[in-house]
Amino acid sequence: MMRLTLRTLLAYLDDVLSPADTQNIGQKIQESPMAQLLVSRIREVMRRRRLKAPEVFGPEMGIDPNIVAQYLDNALPADQYADVERVLLASDEMLAETAACHQVLTLILGETTEVSDGSRERLYALGPVEVSSQLAVPNDTSLTIKSHTPESISTRNVPAANPGEAGKSSRFEDERITAVPDYLKPAPWPKRLFPSMIVVLLVVVCAVILTPGLWTGFQQANIEMQRKVVREKNETTDTADQDVVLSEPMQATPEVAVVERESVILPEPAAPHSDGSKLPDGLDPAPPKDDSDLPMPKPGLDKVAADSNNKVPIPALPAKDVAAVETAPAAKSATLPQEVLSDLQVAYTSNEGVVIKLDDDRRHWFMVPHRSELKPGEIIANLEPFDGVLELDKAGVRVTMVGETVGQLLLPSEAALQGINVVRGRMILQTSRQEENGHGTIGIAIGEDLWKLDLLSGDTVCGLEVTVREPSQFQKLNDYQWYVATLYVTSGDARWTNRAGIVQEIGQFSALNIIPERAAATVRSVPMVFPSVPDWCEAGKRRMQPLRRYQSIFEKSFAVDQPVEQTMLTLVKNSKNPKIAELAARCLSATDNCAALVETLAECPHEEARFAARDGIRQSLPMNASYGTLLKAELETHYPPADADAVFRMLWGFSRDDVKGAKITPLMLTNWMRSTRLEIRELADYWVERLTGRKTEYRASGAETQRDAQVKRLEEQIERDNGLIKGP
Repeated sequence: MMRLTLRTLLAYLDDVLSPADTQNIGQKIQESPMAQLLVSRIREVMRRRRLKAPEVFGPEMGIDPNIVAQYLDNALPADQYADVERVLLASDEMLAETAACHQVLTLILGETTEVSDGSRERLYALGPVEVSSQLAVPNDTSLTIKSHTPESISTRNVPAANPGEAGKSSRFEDERITAVPDYLKPAPWPKRLFPSMIVVLLVVVCAVILTPGLWTGFQQANIEMQRKVVREKNETTDTADQDVVLSEPMQATPEVAVVERESVILPEPAAPHSDGSKLPDGLDPAPPKDDSDLPMPKPGLDKVAADSNNKVPIPALPAKDVAAVETAPAAKSATLPQEVLSDLQVAYTSNEGVVIKLDDDRRHWFMVPHRSELKPGEIIANLEPFDGVLELDKAGVRVTMVGETVGQLLLPSEAALQGINVVRGRMILQTSRQEENGHGTIGIAIGEDLWKLDLLSGDTVCGLEVTVREPSQFQKLNDYQWYVATLYVTSGDARWTNRAGIVQEIGQFSALNIIPERAAATVRSVPMVFPSVPDWCEAGKRRMQPLRRYQSIFEKSFAVDQPVEQTMLTLVKNSKNPKIAELAARCLSATDNCAALVETLAECPHEEARFAARDGIRQSLPMNASYGTLLKAELETHYPPADADAVFRMLWGFSRDDVKGAKITPLMLTNWMRSTRLEIRELADYWVERLTGRKTEYRASGAETQRDAQVKRLEEQIERDNGLIKGP
């Protein structure tokens, strides 16, 4: 029985196995989750864009190409196969190259090989093979050999009665056989060149006829070339004359003339922007834009802008390291001294749960081992339904990330030694120092804003929630007010300080709505007393959430050295448990993997995972203009153009004004509710319920007759109310 190895898996994917072996390997793949994961990985790396080729020389070379060729030809010794496969599986580049070579060889070797005319002519020109060079065939062979050569070749060595005639006949036969046939001889060069000359002549004539100014252009180009020659000659003469004049001590007039001539040619300097930068020469400054029209970059993953005028020396660091820390970029930790980085590492102290981080070198997300260290500048994400605990020793703060939370560990700044740039999610912050008057200070960044949070006592506990505003208009990007954030103080007292030094004291059972600093100039939020603590701030209520019962099963799906995106995509498509598929889709949302989310939306059999993919796409869509372009391209790989446009439009969303007192958008939704694609019907029903604010009897997965009847009633309502919602 054939074993399941990487080579047999490649043969299975390229369909070169026998039917029995294909059935055997297919059954083994179905029984092995690791084999399914490897199949998904092979397909993913083969179609990945901009994947570099493996090195074939130098110290970075992974494996000799000749060894890979022997591996594909099944010509390696048996004890070397495991070592070769281990190297191939350790590198995406090597795995993609090997799989692609196997696929190409399969296609080429499966077709009939054709001998080119040039090769055929060369073989004929070699002439007959000498007798001494021919292979000897034993006379007593028991095999019956049938000659496929012409009779003249097989009988030319038989002795003849007349040696002279025999030699002459043999030479004649050799010349006849070795001569190139007439139909293989190349045509004389006039015959081969004549058709090409006719084609070129016709092209020139057509160009002259169809382009009236072509001949004039040729003449103008010739004139310009002549002028250039004359100009260069004159410049050479002028330079020689100028050298003679300037060599005289008192003759400075020509130099002044040159300066004055150049001053006329040079443009005046452009007016500077308000930020001190200058426009290119020859361009007028643009009028200032309204702040509400400025698109915001993707939150949290670029850098936190620091005000250079308010920088202060950072405490608790050696004096020789302060300058290096103050001038370091916020998102690049490589510029900091190594001893500073090691002193500011964050401890991930959880014994269970899953926290992942982005590997900049491999461009994949990987699971963080329990009880390990994280470096400043790293992008991390805690996954649903786990809690991830971080210990920021220098800040004296313990951070518990609740559910799906994405952030970046900050470098030292004017706010604090340690901090977190929160992209989205929920966090519980409390002092980690045991003394009664323990005090903790942490920097909190959201987008381009940076604050300092002081926990004023040992029993202070705060909850921070950051939510991304979802889009409600087609291709409308979020501005600087892209988030909704709230700080809850459930115990003790806290102090909230912005970059300008404005302080707000927050007492127990009070909440502060966090407003972007660009909007805080006109609107200032004040702490408000909240009636009850949010459920996610209490550990007991978090343990009662429905998804918590699946955390042990979900955690077993992760491996420390395995890319998270590949594992999750396999779970989404193959898991029989809808809740596990939903958790995997939420993980893909945390990694912001557009291609995997679209594939989940189009191919996952569970509606829970499809809904999670929908929400994940809608969170990232209004944050970056390039995300919409990438999303449209991915949709077109899974849907025909009309369906791709429908999904793209509904992922951007609608507002109540789009369906109030108007029929166009509501009738579009009802038309999509009749689509043959389940996910399109689900999206349309989602927007009908969300815009009207009430549940409908429509079921996207119901029988077609029931769906049609409910859609007809909805269309009657639209005609009656002149829209999905009655106008004023």
